[in-house]
Amino acid sequence: MRLRKRSWEQRREARIRWLRRRSAILLWWHGPLRPNPQARIVLTVRYAVHFNGGAEGWIIKRKMTEEEHLAWLFDEARLAERLQFFTGILLPSLLSQDMPMQRGRRDLVVYVSEGVPAGHLAALQAALAGHDWARIVPVPMGAMEYPDVGPREEHAHLRIDDDDALSRDFLSRLSAFVRPAFHGHIITHPDGYFAGFDEAGKLILRPVSIPMVAMGIAYIVGPRSKFRSIYAVGPHYDAYRDAPTIIADARPAYIRTVHPGQSMYPLTKFEGDPATTLDVVRRSIEFDPEALRTSATPA
Repeated sequence: MRLRKRSWEQRREARIRWLRRRSAILLWWHGPLRPNPQARIVLTVRYAVHFNGGAEGWIIKRKMTEEEHLAWLFDEARLAERLQFFTGILLPSLLSQDMPMQRGRRDLVVYVSEGVPAGHLAALQAALAGHDWARIVPVPMGAMEYPDVGPREEHAHLRIDDDDALSRDFLSRLSAFVRPAFHGHIITHPDGYFAGFDEAGKLILRPVSIPMVAMGIAYIVGPRSKFRSIYAVGPHYDAYRDAPTIIADARPAYIRTVHPGQSMYPLTKFEGDPATTLDVVRRSIEFDPEALRTSATPA
């Protein structure tokens, strides 16, 4: 098993190296890539979704029974924490975009299971009130696919988690890829930061570079593209198998938060001395670490 895993990792690393070289050539060939304010962009967030479809239903299939997953997903304390992260981390990063969110041009879609408690759904609706570019889309319990929310015209369909943040220039950078040359392509921005608190309650900020990272990964939808959303392509970590992929430049693009409320924790947990400072992170990303602090954070 170890040899098989190592062999898979070596093949993936070789493919990523090839993708980097190919991306550099394509970016040079089609450059310069300039922001396009007219580009359509659909940002999607999976928020308390009970999903059974494909490999994205891995929590239920591999880690929990369906009953355990529902109890965890709709736990009141967990939902309150998710709302705190959503309103304190993700939304501020969207409101700080240098290419502002705009209804019909740059929209936010929040997927929510139909079974989410009514009180929490009302709180989420209140958080989005006043933002006409944001809407909640209900997802049937145990759905096998996500509703198609994209326009018929060409657009970028991207995913971001409710507890993560995007850089101020993220949408303007992505908008440059919404053109026929990149229809059917995945766009991955590998560089960003991990942010979390260590066991002593100390803020840790680490620069990372992870091609195919989930944060902000996007699919450029065109009239004849194979897929209609980034989710349809498959699991993000090896989606390059199913669609041509562009690895974007090395500017910071996101913050990936790390905290005990995540389904993957402690696999994504990290410790040690901070590798960068909050001032450096804030040069490119709107981020208030206090929004990440919960009752579970060591004092």
